[in-house]
Amino acid sequence: MADVRPFKCCRPAPEVAAEVAALPYDVFSREEAAAEIARHPKSFLRIDKTTALLPKEISEYDPQVYSLAYELFNKDIHDGIFLNEDISAYYIYRLIKQGRAQTAIIACVSVDEYKSGVIKRHENTRAHKKQDRIDHILALGAQSSPVFLAYRPIACLSQLLIKCMNEATPLYDFCSPDAVSHSVWRIAEPDVVAQIQEAFAGVDALYIADGHHRAAAAVTVSEQLAAKAEQQQYSVTEQQQYAGVKLQQCAELEQQCSEARHFLAALFSADELMIHGYNRVVAGMGNNTPKQLLQKIGETFTVQKLPLCKEAEGLSNNTQPCHCGHDTQSAGLLSKTVDQEKDDNEFFGYKPTQRGQIAMYIANDNGENDLRDASDKGTNANNAGDANANAGSWYLLSIPEALRSKDPVDGLDVAILHEHLIAPILGITDPKSDSRISYVGGVRGLKFLQERANKQNGVAFALFPVTLEELFAVADANRLMPPKSTWFDPKPLSGLFLHKIKKSDN
Repeated sequence: MADVRPFKCCRPAPEVAAEVAALPYDVFSREEAAAEIARHPKSFLRIDKTTALLPKEISEYDPQVYSLAYELFNKDIHDGIFLNEDISAYYIYRLIKQGRAQTAIIACVSVDEYKSGVIKRHENTRAHKKQDRIDHILALGAQSSPVFLAYRPIACLSQLLIKCMNEATPLYDFCSPDAVSHSVWRIAEPDVVAQIQEAFAGVDALYIADGHHRAAAAVTVSEQLAAKAEQQQYSVTEQQQYAGVKLQQCAELEQQCSEARHFLAALFSADELMIHGYNRVVAGMGNNTPKQLLQKIGETFTVQKLPLCKEAEGLSNNTQPCHCGHDTQSAGLLSKTVDQEKDDNEFFGYKPTQRGQIAMYIANDNGENDLRDASDKGTNANNAGDANANAGSWYLLSIPEALRSKDPVDGLDVAILHEHLIAPILGITDPKSDSRISYVGGVRGLKFLQERANKQNGVAFALFPVTLEELFAVADANRLMPPKSTWFDPKPLSGLFLHKIKKSDN
């Protein structure tokens, strides 16, 4: 049984929702977030990634970051940018990208069910990133971004959501600069609320698709508040002369504990979701020359040189308008995803097309490798235009059946890549902590991968996406995937829904 319950939402006023809504904090670098905030001054990134507003010499985990986030959040509430609902409700959140819709229930899910395994995870977390979200929740007194959950399809629930969307007027209905439309409906009618709650009561498992750090942080905050409440209750017993004040403090803390026992989530039916590849770039080549690297890789994988894509010479940087008529010329990172997907489709034939294929780019591969076609030698300098001083070559790696495993983790392409190439050949044995490896979401495109590899004189790998069934199999086996194995797109925006665990000062 999954405990999925309505909640009292803190949300932006309808007239500013499109300006406030932003992609999750972890999609942006500090510099990208600063640029996005400069373009969109009301962006929730001001609160979700406040480090972008502070001088670079201040650490992104400095206490000043969280105190400023608290000040900005409370000012927005005071100024009417955010509204506090006084009735518990569910919210239907529909995203449409390129004609494909995915619809979520925004609700709160149980900390206890995370601990018991009803809410299943497939990735590990990093201590400093988890602590960042803990400090952020405690500073704001709110969970600010929903954890992205998937569930196996429930026919009656899907039909109910369609009925609600057809019959009600949306609270929000706008198109973001990346050409994704976002629509939100509020569901507070008792009979409909009961039907939704009942539908999830029959669900055995919920799966974290994205937001492992947010979920783990919410659980830790709940535990910390519970421990603090227990200690405060003891203090009241010991100091009866202060009982009046103490009891009031206990009541406030108990209210926080009650809210913190559940955390904010966006629950999507798995049949509507799309996973993109989560790609890798390694700085340097592990003390190998490009030729040595290829020779070592060829001892394990089948390696095929991919021909130069001639169309890349005419690569265009023009932006596209979204289907809602918005101009995305100055939309920043959001609009880049449109162009980079377009770049891949029009100019690159290098994307893996099936499981068992990995596309590899080697920078500074100057035509001296045996795998190059004679007609291609000396022509690789323009793989993506003159911007790449260290331009190299693309290769297709095929995983031999002998490396395949029926194990839900060991059989993944990303696990095989790490075990048989990244660790033994490039020398990265701990991908969670080694600074030489970076991870790039598939929607950023292969051009972005190539450019980063060129800057680092390194190697890039583009992987075929993991499937939802593979993710479920790993989670059901209580196993963990390698770091950064899945990239879901489109992602729910932050700033549209907040779950407050503490009353505002306003």
